Amino acid sequence: MAVIGLIVSIFPPELVDSAVEDVGSKEVRRRALPARLVTYFVIAMAVWPQLGYVGVLEKLATALRWTRAAVPPFIKIPSDGSIAKARARLGDEALHRLFELSPEQAGAPSGSDGPVRAGRRICSLTGALLALPDTFDNRHAFDVPPDQEVPQGRLLMLGDNASRAVLGAAFEGAGTEQSGMVRSLLGRTPGPLLVLVDPDLPAADLLHEIRSAGADAAWRLAASEVWTPLSILADGSCLAVLGDGAGQPPLRVVEFSSASEGGASPVTHRLATTVVDPDVLPAQELVRAHLERFRTETVFQLLTRSRPDLRSPFRSRSPELVRQELWGMLCCYQALRLLVVAPIAGGTAGHGEETFPAKCS
Repeated sequence: MAVIGLIVSIFPPELVDSAVEDVGSKEVRRRALPARLVTYFVIAMAVWPQLGYVGVLEKLATALRWTRAAVPPFIKIPSDGSIAKARARLGDEALHRLFELSPEQAGAPSGSDGPVRAGRRICSLTGALLALPDTFDNRHAFDVPPDQEVPQGRLLMLGDNASRAVLGAAFEGAGTEQSGMVRSLLGRTPGPLLVLVDPDLPAADLLHEIRSAGADAAWRLAASEVWTPLSILADGSCLAVLGDGAGQPPLRVVEFSSASEGGASPVTHRLATTVVDPDVLPAQELVRAHLERFRTETVFQLLTRSRPDLRSPFRSRSPELVRQELWGMLCCYQALRLLVVAPIAGGTAGHGEETFPAKCS
């Protein structure tokens, strides 16, 4: 019940009403399930993923009595069908708008409150393909990758490294070009930024979009990636060019070793960054930021903590409601992270990585 109180404190009724009105989803007549209540219901679906619609609404209604959400009491809890119709009336734009309002409301730091180096706010670009309920409409809207059996949605997120708040998110079909999604994300996020690109994303392909947004980037080079050192810098990193270097400005490469769990021999990794001055971003700080970066699993491990066996965290069978549910999940995460941000932000714990600085070779 305390979780709902936290959600209401971060997304108070006036903010919910504002989001609903901004997208024109406010009802024109009084209903048993008004837009405000349905908005809280969608967020609460992520709190109790193991329950059906009626079960979620019963728990939500009980919890809301102790908050200032001011929703009407029920004489009788509506049926699953009535709740589904209320979700459809609300649509996905109100939850999306509420999420857009959430970083500041949820206490994400301003440019000077988070981890900042030389005026750059450190954040992480991460993403994943998410399995969706297998319906005709979801297959048509989100695509089924060749190696998969069910439709998949592509989620990209920009997360703040200190607060673990999600600063922005884009959610499209599995086949959507990621560069356009990154362009949209960075265009809506105040800078200047240092963007740590997740190893699972094609950093080299996204570098143009990151630089065009006025941001700096850092990412782990693949073992097969060709690079040529130009000169060794004072902190042991080096100036280098990728590939043949034709028409490209030099980058900086930092080498470090990681020890995996089980006592395996350390493996050397290389980070590339557009921040070429080691006085602006020392090698040790870059490696630490990389190891402590915000990850997609940070969000979904928290949201599915009560159902780790779930094949998919989604239950919606239409594209609009899938999107509505996704924005509700992210709103829920923005609140829940405040309860666990200290353990999550503990850095390398759980990833089996300890750094041993190395000079470029």
